[in-house]
Amino acid sequence: MIDLKKNTVAEWMLKEGYTEVTPMDFYRDIYPEEVLRADNKGSAKDEGMGRVQIVVHSTKKVMGSNEKGYAKPFFKDLSGLKMAIDKSNETYGLLEAAGDKNFSVLCMLNPCTYYGKKTEAVYMYEVLALVVEIDSILGTEAAGDPPDRQDFRGLSNMFKQMRSVYIARTNTVREPLLPSPTYITCSGHGEHLYYLFDEPVRVNRAFILEQYNTLNSYKLALMRCIWNESSMITKKKLELQSINQRYRTVGTPTKNGSVCRAFRFGDKVSVDYMNSFCKRLKYTDPDTKQLVCAPEIYRLKPKTGGPTGKTIKYQKTYPRYGTMHRGAYDKALERIKYFAKEGLRYRMLYCLAATDRMCSISEDELKQDAYNLLDFLDSKTESPDNRFTSYDIQETVFDDLETRVAAIDEQLAELQQQLVDNSGDSALVDELGVQIDDLRGDRQDILAEAAERTDLQARMNDMISFLEEMPVAVTEYSEVLARRLVERITIFDEKIVVELKSGLKMEVEE
Repeated sequence: MIDLKKNTVAEWMLKEGYTEVTPMDFYRDIYPEEVLRADNKGSAKDEGMGRVQIVVHSTKKVMGSNEKGYAKPFFKDLSGLKMAIDKSNETYGLLEAAGDKNFSVLCMLNPCTYYGKKTEAVYMYEVLALVVEIDSILGTEAAGDPPDRQDFRGLSNMFKQMRSVYIARTNTVREPLLPSPTYITCSGHGEHLYYLFDEPVRVNRAFILEQYNTLNSYKLALMRCIWNESSMITKKKLELQSINQRYRTVGTPTKNGSVCRAFRFGDKVSVDYMNSFCKRLKYTDPDTKQLVCAPEIYRLKPKTGGPTGKTIKYQKTYPRYGTMHRGAYDKALERIKYFAKEGLRYRMLYCLAATDRMCSISEDELKQDAYNLLDFLDSKTESPDNRFTSYDIQETVFDDLETRVAAIDEQLAELQQQLVDNSGDSALVDELGVQIDDLRGDRQDILAEAAERTDLQARMNDMISFLEEMPVAVTEYSEVLARRLVERITIFDEKIVVELKSGLKMEVEE
């Protein structure tokens, strides 16, 4: 017999004060009337329909058992969805009454609309919510925890990361580390986080490939940041899922004999809100070992792509104003986070500033990114007397060398005039002479730095011009390309160091 209290995660959320919503209220919020077709009649293909699927496995032959699982449509009034929920519960009761000890009833859907007869990605029309699943939550029986250990500390900590937190000790407010979902559904031993968009996002794998891939990549980054070993939410290995993944329907039976339940957690999310977390949603790619951030989602007009519009295979995420694409700046920022170490910090920041100018990035954004790197770059300090400070950022990224030279020339002129005026005071003359020598040394250092920067910028510009003349893809080794890009290769016993003519170095472990 179905028992609501067997859904221990839902019972915990109820005790924590979260508001439970009924299945049909939940789905009415996801599927407002304006996003669904009125019925299956007519040939309009610029309106979507929902699809729900029931899959039943059992050893008993009763009504509804061994359902083949064809996805059936539902429309504006949601009556087809309500019938599927009722049928799932009815079938579960019949199989349980028949004494079947090994059966399953799974009713599932994806919070999107389709314009075709199938639930494949090529038939998707609009995504209404982005969903992240967390399975075998610590504190549930599926995680091996007995009832007396069901404290759900990992979930509680995750919820805190999704909200602003006031820190009394410093009298500051810490901004959310993760985006806050609109709803959380409890499927028995796991949870589904529903990020319900304030407006549908047009997507289709066949006609709008890059939008589909962007949403997939964003969801991947979000899953990796939430579902990881240090989160203490689950010990189960991460299961990557696409945006076309279907999830257990709220109000239908779960594996452990309970019902999937939904709770209101936050507000609907906008594309801008989700994009504001892109730089925080970062992880180390297990294959390339490089730091990856979530890509920015963009919104298309409702009728873009598909049978009713122009096919779109590639959609630019960023406008290109300078001589280089915005992606070059993002890549330079990522490489600092991955390759920075003592001895390279100044050069890498200067390259970031140079790329900033080539990509027409605003100075405010460069300033924010540079100072956000301060603690990270300082953590790479190996010598105690070589700490990396805000002065280093100001000097490296925003300093005007010509202004510094002009300031020193002005001081030199003033000291030389004092030297003439006080020629009879030998002690003061010696002191002024030392100051003049020091300033001349500083001036020479600045000129040397300026020459180095000019040489580096010239090499970067030369490399950029060369690369723009190259084909889009390089499929085989090119001696010309290697000679133009690589300054030197140094081979050590344990590693190989490749230095590019732009000044950047890469280490390859053997």
